[in-house]
Amino acid sequence: MNNGTISPSTPFVSFDWDPASRAGSCQLGGFDPGKFIPSEGIFMPWTPYTQFKGVEYIWTTPLQAYKVGFQPLGGNPPVTLGINGGEITVTSDFYMVRIEAGPDQGKVIPQFRPLGLTNLVLVGAVLMEYCYTIFTYQAVTNPSGMISLAPDGMYVFNNPGGRKIITKPSVNLRIPASVQPVRYT
Repeated sequence: MNNGTISPSTPFVSFDWDPASRAGSCQLGGFDPGKFIPSEGIFMPWTPYTQFKGVEYIWTTPLQAYKVGFQPLGGNPPVTLGINGGEITVTSDFYMVRIEAGPDQGKVIPQFRPLGLTNLVLVGAVLMEYCYTIFTYQAVTNPSGMISLAPDGMYVFNNPGGRKIITKPSVNLRIPASVQPVRYT
């Protein structure tokens, strides 16, 4: 933004990923409106993680509900996350993942993992692999004219033709006027 490559009016980073082909894209300063369903989304406002000093950069959002299955626990039930008036429901074929490398290589383990930090569960990869995500920021200009970015939130949308893990959109989900689709060629 400071060198004019990206406009301060489009402070976004968007990601799409196809787990079957293992290919995707990251777009700085815009997003592709053909890769998501606008009415099937959730907005997750950014909230700094303040339980421990030094990790305030962790991207978090308030969780309104965390449900596992519909009956008493057993097997690998669906997990439903209540966020900003909406719901994301993930079945075990999404959250039980075979680890490809590292100390747990070859093991099939859940991807909703406690990180050893208070009130924090890691769910990012599950969402980013099966949804279109748009991270939004506020462009802030300091007195010397330099622009910095302050986290705002993240939109998560179902993909056209993909599995519908966003089972209830956020209430009054609206892409703000400053987040209008921008196509780059």
